[in-house]
Amino acid sequence: MDYPRRPIPLVSRAVRAALALFDDWQLMACVAAAILVCAALGAILVVRPLGAETGRDMQMPRYTPDGQLVRPERIEEWVFVGASLGLTYSDGAPADGPGAFHNVYITPAAYDAFMQTRTFPDGTMLAMTIHLPGEKTSPGRNGVFEGRRVALEIAVKDPARFPERWAYFPFGSDRAASARRAGPSCNACHAEHAATDHVFTQFYPVLRDRM
Repeated sequence: MDYPRRPIPLVSRAVRAALALFDDWQLMACVAAAILVCAALGAILVVRPLGAETGRDMQMPRYTPDGQLVRPERIEEWVFVGASLGLTYSDGAPADGPGAFHNVYITPAAYDAFMQTRTFPDGTMLAMTIHLPGEKTSPGRNGVFEGRRVALEIAVKDPARFPERWAYFPFGSDRAASARRAGPSCNACHAEHAATDHVFTQFYPVLRDRM
């Protein structure tokens, strides 16, 4: 025997509807959160390689329209590979004092490639900063230290631009924005005496010890 069902009170129906709507919002919130997480992960995967490529591009040589090398910036943040004091490539000792300090750096991308392949990739840049010796500056009593920078020299491996594959650009101490290529004597000296692909790795222990 069927009995008539009691009508659901209005308050109960309102509560049930509110609960159902709350469940729907929970589901929508979970879906939205999942979408946001996926979007964030995708952005990380995309941005990181692009950032790496941008950094790598900044380590490549750049030239002015007339072929001068644009002065690289933040060279001291490159990989330090060796230093010398009073080292010269010609006969005769300095007239007085220990001679100049030479610090040599290589772009991180070129360093990584060399560590893996023992070869300098195209686009390699090596920088040599030259400092006069300083001494007797308080509180120092003995010894010498790197004083004023007097020059910056950049070696570039760019076979697409230079038939000799390497070119050398001397910058002075005046923070010039660009420099012209040095004469052929630099190429001849490096070709004859450099231990590795026109680079004096015999003087740079960080590179020499990996040979």
